[in-house]
Amino acid sequence: MAGQCWALITLKLKLMRAMWTGAHTASLVLTTLTALVMLFLSFLASAGLFALGWQVLPEMKDPIAALGVMDALVLFYSFFWAWGLLMELQRSEVIDLRKLLFLPISPRMVFVLNFVASLFGPSMIFFIPCAAGLLLGFALRYGPQVLLWCVPLAAVFFLMLGAWAFYVRGWLAVMMENKRRRRLILTILPI
Repeated sequence: MAGQCWALITLKLKLMRAMWTGAHTASLVLTTLTALVMLFLSFLASAGLFALGWQVLPEMKDPIAALGVMDALVLFYSFFWAWGLLMELQRSEVIDLRKLLFLPISPRMVFVLNFVASLFGPSMIFFIPCAAGLLLGFALRYGPQVLLWCVPLAAVFFLMLGAWAFYVRGWLAVMMENKRRRRLILTILPI
């Protein structure tokens, strides 16, 4: 099971790399620069969220303002998650569930493998260091016992959003099998 799951994750990463790089050197350079900028922004955002969790949020006297800041972070993450979902829907090389059914494993395992492979994407790779920075800031401010409930809460949030995105992606992939309906959906959905 672990080998098949790793193979699906590798397949997804190779499809993503093929989508971004293509066969040209210019697109490879652009992809490398984009990845480096995303990595730099991820570490910058991690440092900012570390400072937010360590100094800024605990100093706020109004809990409603602190909740508003946390809600803004969740909305920001959800926006970029939806953007990544739209980018993945526009690709033509989606890992299809029907293709996975030819593997010698049960349909339940096909679903689990496809779900685990769908969790790994640019938005997840970008936002995990950010969440870790915020949680480490909270842990330094309030003590390590905060991590006992914050880490599972963050993991459940990522998995919940990943499950919702997996469901919507599958539903839209079925709807977009028709070429005319696909163009209509890809036009209306971003709007």
